[in-house]
Order: sequence, then C-alpha cells, then structure tokens
Amino acid sequence: MLATLRQFLKDPSPSRNQATFFLRFVFAVTFLGQVVVAAMTGLVMALFGPEGRPNDSLSQVLVFLSLLQLPLVLIFSRAKRGVGGKGSAMASTILAAVLFSTPVWYLVFALLIESRDIYMLILVGLLMGYYLFGFFLVSRFARSAVTSKQVLD
Repeated sequence: MLATLRQFLKDPSPSRNQATFFLRFVFAVTFLGQVVVAAMTGLVMALFGPEGRPNDSLSQVLVFLSLLQLPLVLIFSRAKRGVGGKGSAMASTILAAVLFSTPVWYLVFALLIESRDIYMLILVGLLMGYYLFGFFLVSRFARSAVTSKQVLD
C-alpha cells in the first residue's frame, strides 16, 4: 500500500486508478481521524462533564449546520479544483474530508445534550451520506490531478 502511495507522489503522470486510490485513502484517513477524535472528546465530556438537557431547538440548529456542509464543500472544492495538479487535488480532498466529517462533532454534541433520537438519526444519516458522497467527489479530484501536468513538490 505504501509503495502505491509513494509511486503516486513521485510519478509526474500517475494513472487515474493510482490517483483515485491515493485520494480515497487520504479522504478515508482524514474523515475517520475526525470521527475518532470527536468520539474520544465526547467520551471524556460524557465522563467528566455535566448532565445534558434535551433541547429541540438546539438539535435543529445542529442539523441545519450539518446540512450547510454540502454546499460549502462544493463551493470550496470547485475553487481549488480549478487550479489543477496533484497538490490541488490533495488539498481539495483533505478539505472535503474535514468539512464532510464536521457533523460528527454535532452528533457528539447532540449525544451529550441527550437530543431526541430523530435528530441523532438525521445526523448519522447525513454523516454516512457525506462519507459516500465524498468518495465519489474524490474521483473527480483524481481526474483533475491526472489531466493536469503539475507535480506535487
């Protein structure tokens, strides 16, 4: 696996499969890293923090903020993708992974304030949908990395 990653970084014109594999790997690691950090933070807060009180309006705000992540990713990734090259594709991938994984923080907060199940299910559904959408979006980034002749330093 590391040989494939190293080959992508050093190859001035990687294949589309190499670029897709590498960028999906970066996306998954970044996304899951956010999930692990949020889960650990939530666990510490649950153990040592005060008891939460359900608040429907706050839960609705958390869902709304989660819904805003999709347009943000599309706007920012479109701007970065226009630059071209492997560096731009990698930056767009990391940005998409971080923004798409943001709802996990909202989910942890919803768990801490003991939101109703419907709001937590919506947040989980958005998180899963964003992960899947991110995988497809990264394929477009890989295409732009392959078509451009710029090399990541």
